[in-house]
Amino acid sequence: MARYRYLFFGLIFLFGLSSQAAAVSYPVIVQISPAIRINTLAATLGGTVLDGIPGANTYLLNLPFLPLPALATQVGIQWMELNTRVSVPGFARRGVLSVPGTAAADWYKLQPALQLIKAGNALPFSTGRGVVVADINSRLDYAHRALAGHLTSGYDFVANNPGTPFLLDQSDAGFLDQSDAGFLDQSDAGFLDQSDAGFLDHSDPAYLNGLNPAYSHGSMSAGLIAAIAPDSMIMPLRAFGDDGQGSLFMLAKAIRYAVDHGAQVINVNFGIIKPSLAIKSAVDFALASNVLLVAPAGNDNTSQAQYPAAFAGVMTAAATDLSDTKGLFSNYGGYVFASAPGVDIISAYPGGYYSLASGTSLSAAMLAGTAALVRSVRSYGVPDSIGQTALNIDSRNPSYANKLGHGRINILGAVMPQIPVIAAVSPNTGKQGQTLVITVTGQSTHFLQGTTRLSVGTGVTITNVVVNSTTSLSAQVSIANDAAIGTQALTAETNTEVVTLGNAFTIVAKVAQTIVFRALSNKIYGDPPFAVSATGGGSTQSIVFTTSGTCSISGNIVTITRAGSCTVTASQQGDVNYKPAQPISQSFTINKAVASVRPNDGGKIYGSSDPVLTGTLSGFLPADNVTGIFTRVAGETVGSYTVSGAAGPASVLSNYDITYNTASLMIAPLAVSVTPNPASKTFGDTDPNPLTAGTLNGFLARDNVTASYSRTAGEAPGQYTINATLAPAAVLSNYTITYNTASFTIRK
Repeated sequence: MARYRYLFFGLIFLFGLSSQAAAVSYPVIVQISPAIRINTLAATLGGTVLDGIPGANTYLLNLPFLPLPALATQVGIQWMELNTRVSVPGFARRGVLSVPGTAAADWYKLQPALQLIKAGNALPFSTGRGVVVADINSRLDYAHRALAGHLTSGYDFVANNPGTPFLLDQSDAGFLDQSDAGFLDQSDAGFLDQSDAGFLDHSDPAYLNGLNPAYSHGSMSAGLIAAIAPDSMIMPLRAFGDDGQGSLFMLAKAIRYAVDHGAQVINVNFGIIKPSLAIKSAVDFALASNVLLVAPAGNDNTSQAQYPAAFAGVMTAAATDLSDTKGLFSNYGGYVFASAPGVDIISAYPGGYYSLASGTSLSAAMLAGTAALVRSVRSYGVPDSIGQTALNIDSRNPSYANKLGHGRINILGAVMPQIPVIAAVSPNTGKQGQTLVITVTGQSTHFLQGTTRLSVGTGVTITNVVVNSTTSLSAQVSIANDAAIGTQALTAETNTEVVTLGNAFTIVAKVAQTIVFRALSNKIYGDPPFAVSATGGGSTQSIVFTTSGTCSISGNIVTITRAGSCTVTASQQGDVNYKPAQPISQSFTINKAVASVRPNDGGKIYGSSDPVLTGTLSGFLPADNVTGIFTRVAGETVGSYTVSGAAGPASVLSNYDITYNTASLMIAPLAVSVTPNPASKTFGDTDPNPLTAGTLNGFLARDNVTASYSRTAGEAPGQYTINATLAPAAVLSNYTITYNTASFTIRK
């Protein structure tokens, strides 16, 4: 609150001077936060408080300027609108009637229009006792004998709020020209003759000619309510001056006043083209208080909505004549609740007279009286009672089919004790396995959210029951795949009220569907991914493929993962019309890929290290990262050795049919030599021992090769050859040996 006070003082400083200087003022209706003080807010904006609606936080201010939305929000205004003029709906007055003093005050209750809707026939069942009908209207004639005993305390908003400002931007319906009402029906003319009623001529009281037609509006409306619901009490709420002018604020205040002072039915006699926030708030308050609201559809022969008639929950009346044909002037449309006679209607007229007039306001008064009769015998379901018993008149009005509400009201049908029944289930057919939402329409039922339960036999589960009204609900129906085929009864239980409709719902079998999935050809490990296809049944569901074995699938693309066997299964779910298809599987073999391991030939010299053994791998997939391992038969002596190959990793080798080839590693002899040293002796001497020494070149130390030397025989002086002999003989085959010689000389 402190924050608001500082803000208010600041705004007063900013706007104080301009508000004093302003030459124009604006009547503004505001809805404020409960935390805001209206006098402080008005002062902040440089204005004054003109009026307020008790308990609503809604006020009428006179402001020097129209606050912008941002400023309005800042100072605590939740919404605002200009207080504009509203005119009472017009009607065509054919003339003013005079009747003998001996005639009953309510003689007009026997007029053809009221007989058509069976108003008199309904009185044995209900007279409206205990119901207060608020009639928001123009001034009525409190002294009129037709209204005597039918009025309770009301309020005159015009007299008690003189000079309430308003702007002139709301279109009004105006008053109907006499020609709009058509010619006087023969039934009406005959009734007037029988009643000794006659039209006043121009010599009658002159003041009648000077009156605005709005002057009689309240009296005529109240006269019809009193004739239809004679034991109800009419709360006259004057919100229109004798000039037929009122304002949005005054009307919103009148609606709230009616609710706060015990009205169960409110007849809101006005219509505006643009929806009003103030009127909508008051209407919502009334509906939330279980108060019935009735409004005229309007007299412009248009489907354009007017308000409050088009607000949800308001019972709107269109006008028809004695042949149940739409009045030439009457509005129509989807917002109309019902129709009622509104052409050449007789009712009370100020000054003790009666009048013959036409207009949807008169139809609304009849509907309000009907609502009072029904409300007297039941607290809830009043609109349903009236709507369900109305006479469908679309055949009489083909150009206005579904635009005249439930039809023309039948008061007798509405008030009679009614047996609750289920009138319709829509849709009334479902298939096995289907889940759908149904709408159940009752007649004279009392569906109640959280209480009403539905059942449709075994195999059917009902959830999400949503009650739209006492005679309408929706629910989700889930039918089991094996639910019994055939018609089922539907039962609705609301406390002790149990209503059943036989053959209400039919369960039909779903159509079987078949998948066509052709055989798959065998593959080889390493083949690229490939697509599979199948033809499904009639279901709207797509075919889904799954695999098992040595492959995988994404969508319809099969990828081979290893050699072996793969099974692809095609399945298709059902829908509202088809059963799930029997899955079809196709298997195929993934053969091993052909591969080989081929070592390369190699060689080395005896005594040297082995070379790196290599080879060639063929047919293996690069992704498997197969490598070769090459080995040879052990041995280091000269000769040929077999080289073989192996592959790895072992985890992938099962995917291949592998040919393991071999190669050879040749160990060649090592080239060596032995060279004796020359030697000599003197003739006659003995040969040296050892004969000589020599040089062994290239032999491996590990072989321990040794040499012994000998010479050719002879003792005569001369030259002899020295030869070498090597040992051990077992290793000598590993060498290519060059045996050199030397000379042995015998000197003389």
